[in-house]
Amino acid sequence: MKPLAIGLLVLALAPAGTALAGDHDGPCISLKSCCEAPTRLADRWDRGEIRTAITTEDGSVNLLLADGVVALQLSDKSMRKIRRELQKQEWDEEDNAIARAVKSAVLGSVHSMLDHSIECRIRDVRSVDYRDGRLIIVSRDGDRIFEGIEIDDQNVLESFSERDARTFVAEFQQLKRRS
Repeated sequence: MKPLAIGLLVLALAPAGTALAGDHDGPCISLKSCCEAPTRLADRWDRGEIRTAITTEDGSVNLLLADGVVALQLSDKSMRKIRRELQKQEWDEEDNAIARAVKSAVLGSVHSMLDHSIECRIRDVRSVDYRDGRLIIVSRDGDRIFEGIEIDDQNVLESFSERDARTFVAEFQQLKRRS
């Protein structure tokens, strides 16, 4: 097991967390700010519940519109990679029973934390725009939402193709007009 990587992962996903050190198979995620109002940590969205979703060009994160929210979550592809890695980490024949029990508890907690989204209610979002190669999501209070989230040292809001980002903006604007 890579205790430093797992420990950093737990810290990254906690509301005050700052970094996730991933292995070579997964993305490196940095959270400079997370889950401060108007965003919150929420259950992961299933495909059937999602109205619109776009995926970062590397396939690691989804930005979606579902049931009155805009949300970010790890993609199914990323979740599969993480599950495989956690399963590899869980069973080390050299570990004693106590080490296996602790490892199992930590890895279960890590998976549980990752199996969520960060979301904001659409009514709390003033605007979504695409400018200078990035999505800009602004709250009613004028704060930028999802700004401090990076994947492999790139801001996640800069990680979508222009076509996908513009499609997302149009879908958001259509939903906002209806609500």
